[in-house]
Parts: sequence; C-alpha cells; structure tokens
Amino acid sequence: MRKRLIALAALLLLSAPALILLRQPPAPPISFDALRRLVLARDFTATDAALEAAHTSYTSAHTPDAERDLYNVFALSDPAIQGFTEDWARDQPDNPRALTAKGWNLYAWGNFWRGRASVNNTTDEAMSALMQRHTAAFPLFKQATKLAPDLIPASDGLLRLTATLGNKSVIPRELERIMNSQPNRGSLMRAMVALAPQWGGRPEQVNLLCDRYAPKITDIKDYSPEICRIDAVYYAGFWYGDQRAAAHQLLMFTDHPILDNARYNDMMDGLTSPEDSIVLLEKIKADGEMASREARKLDTLRNQINNVSPMEAKYPELAIALSREVPYLHDALLQDPLNPYLLHRYIGVLFDAAEYANRPVTLADKAEITTRLHAALKAVPTAPQLWIDLAEITLRWQDLDSIAKAEPYFHNAIYYSRYGTDEFADAARPKLQMVQDQSNLIQAVDISGMTPEQLAKLDEIVNCPLAVQLSILRVVCQNTGTPENQCAEGAATNDVVWDRLNGRINAGACFKEFKQRLEDIYEKPAKVDF
Repeated sequence: MRKRLIALAALLLLSAPALILLRQPPAPPISFDALRRLVLARDFTATDAALEAAHTSYTSAHTPDAERDLYNVFALSDPAIQGFTEDWARDQPDNPRALTAKGWNLYAWGNFWRGRASVNNTTDEAMSALMQRHTAAFPLFKQATKLAPDLIPASDGLLRLTATLGNKSVIPRELERIMNSQPNRGSLMRAMVALAPQWGGRPEQVNLLCDRYAPKITDIKDYSPEICRIDAVYYAGFWYGDQRAAAHQLLMFTDHPILDNARYNDMMDGLTSPEDSIVLLEKIKADGEMASREARKLDTLRNQINNVSPMEAKYPELAIALSREVPYLHDALLQDPLNPYLLHRYIGVLFDAAEYANRPVTLADKAEITTRLHAALKAVPTAPQLWIDLAEITLRWQDLDSIAKAEPYFHNAIYYSRYGTDEFADAARPKLQMVQDQSNLIQAVDISGMTPEQLAKLDEIVNCPLAVQLSILRVVCQNTGTPENQCAEGAATNDVVWDRLNGRINAGACFKEFKQRLEDIYEKPAKVDF
C-alpha cells in the first residue's frame, strides 16, 4: 500500500497532502492496475462497467476516496490513455464517466505544462497551455455532474478548477450540492485549495465553510469546525500571514488522527524537535517502507543527536530506501512515462543511489534516461527541471564539446524558468569549473600556453556564455534581493572569475554577445533537434 501512495504522489490529480482513510473501503470491484489494463485495451464497455460498479460499491460504503483513486488512471501521462479518454468521450458524449475521465486527463496535462514554479517563473506559453486544457475540462465536469449528480470525481473536478479559472462562484453552489447529498472531507478540502491566498482566498471564507460543513461530516469522529480549520490550513497550504505558525500551535493541543498528515508535514519541515521527529520517523519505519526523503531525515537527525560530524555522517536508512526506490520508480515510469515530476524524481533518486547506496549509474542508465528525457521534452517542453537534467547528463567533466552540446539545454531551462536563479547557477557551474583552477579555487586556470584557436574555442564555449549568464544573474539576484554571497554560491560576483572574463572581453572576445541587449539572448527558446 505504501508503494502505491508513493506512485500516486507523482500525479497531480489529487495534488494535495495524502488523505487518511479512517474507514477501510470494501474489496474493490476493480483494482487500479486492472482498470489501467482495460483502458490500454481500449475497451470502452468494460471500462465503463468497472467504473459504474466501483461507484455503486463505494457510494454505498461511503468511501469516496477509493473511487477518486481509480480515476487517477486517467491522469497518467501515457499517450495511449490520453487517446483513450478523447475517443471515449467522443464516442459516448452523454456518458458521465467518459466525460470525467477526459476532464481529469486534461487537468493533469495542463498541470504538466504549467509546472510547479511561481507565476513569475512560468512562461506565458506554459500558462496558456494550462488555461487551454483546464478551460476545456470544466464543461466536461459540469455536464458529468448533471448526468450523474452523485459522481464525486466529477464534482471534484469543478472544485479544483476554480483555482485555475478563478470562477470562485462555483464553490458555494457545488459544495452545497455535494455536501447535502454526500458530505465528505475530500470535497470540503478541495474547495479549500481554491480559497488559499495564492488564489485570492481569505481566512474568513475557510472559517465559514468549516462552520457550515464540518458538522455534516459524520464518518470522521469529532470532526469539529476547529479541527476542520487546522485541516484546511495544512491541506491547502493556506500560509496567509501567520496562519502556519498559528495552526502549528493549535496542532500541538489535539491528537485527532485526521491531522496526522499535518503533524508529518510539520516534522518534515523542521517544526518539531529532533527527538519528537525521530519518534515519528521510527513509527513510519515500523509501519512499512520509508521513502528516501523520510529516511534521509531520520539519518540526519540521528547524526545530529549523536553529534556526528558531516565528514563521518552515516546514512544507512537512506541507502536502504534508495535501493528500493530506484526499481520502484523505474516501474512507475513504465505506466507514467511523460510525467515530468516523476521522471525528474527518478533521475534524482538514481544519482542519489550512486552516492549513498553503492548503486552506480551505468551507461545503460544514462542512455535510457536520455531517451526518456527526449520523449518527455517533446511532450512538455516547458519543464525547466527536465532541461537541466538533460544538460547535466550530457556533460562530461571539463570537456568542452559536452559543454557546447549541453548549452542549448541550459538555455531552455533559463528561458522556461523565466530567468530562474537556480537555472542560471546550474548553467554557469560547468563553465566555472573550466575557468577556476580546481586545485586552487582562488586563481584562474592558466591559459598562457593556449594557441589562438584553442583560446577562441574556449571563449566561444565557456568564457563568453559564462560572462553573459553571470551578468544577467547578478541583475536577477539584485532584483530578487538575493545576497551576493548566495547568488550562484557567490559566483556572480567572484573576483577571480570576473578578472579572467574581463580580460578576455577586453582582448576583443565576446563582441557578438555584448553588442546586443543581454536579455535578448534568452528571449526565445533554443531550437533543439532530438
């Protein structure tokens, strides 16, 4: 079960803290994997019958989260599933389950294009793709709720899309309707997401909804308006002003089990003591397999408690977790091959396993990752983290040709992050390693013995692109209030680096780059042919 939750966390269908089911659902009429197989077999009739049977079963048992879980199948990034949802909805336009399936596929793909960065670090292209898909999904969910008023996954779609589309007038009408017929925490919390301050919501709205609807939720014992308010703050990320700190204080005075996930978030965010955090992590370990994030936290806290120096720190729990996650996430990619978050996660875990779990990254691993990145970036070119991943897997240590090959990928990461400081820092790093003497970082590499041709190549691939990137990065850091010593780890204002770069610029290099406005260099994405 824990493995399944890790897989589902990669999806954006729920995209909120994991739900805690206080009532166990009945034996499922069909499993997630079995439903996925029906979809891949393009069997409209069997898929519809399975979803209808599941709906009847879960509605009678009042376990809507189990039905929600099944609809995650349609949020997988497999193009075959996307094609299925389009064809099924076209073939059966009055089938509420077909409309809901297509709606969630559009919702997921819109989020894949949008990414998770702030609006300031998201391109117009990405936002347009999000709005196009979410706008198309809304009438599908709306029609599905008319055809099947008790279909909670369709109702969820309306509530979730209010955050994107800004039509908050939907919330009171839809929430009133669904909470009168099938009161449940999941619907209430989904409405809360659209009322978080990043979407223009206010704390007063949360209070009103909790006062009105928390008493209707009778399947969760003692789910009072006060518990609901704490629940909403954590579920929706409602960090308005001092809301997080206030919720944390309230959380300390209740042991309600529905807030276990809130306690987990506080622990992972460092808001609980090391001793209490270790107790909770040990319980997670005893209950089942730990995720690598949890294992890293446990090892780090143990090292801290035992005063172990960084040079002597041990990470045994992390090694075990990473050894499990590499094959698990690889298998998950077979089902969800173009999901940018899942792919990025897999790459990170793979390289972490090489460092902590004695599991080297092989040439075959790199070849497969490259192929997967090409496919994912063709499908979702707006994902900066994947461009960085592709650039970094292309690089070889202090190799000019690989730096040149990776540069368009770094360019696109910078473009699609709208001048993200992390992306600039990642792009600058391999070039800095060519400029600074790696055995003595307070001096530059000796270039006195280079031929004019070698110097010209070094200028073209390293010095001039680096001068441009650090110049822009310095301005970006100033505009964002980032201290100089934290701007690309101080590289943007490093005297050793700039003495070398200015020397080359004064010698006549980089004329092409500096004769134009520097910001124009990243005005468009680089053309990349995979």
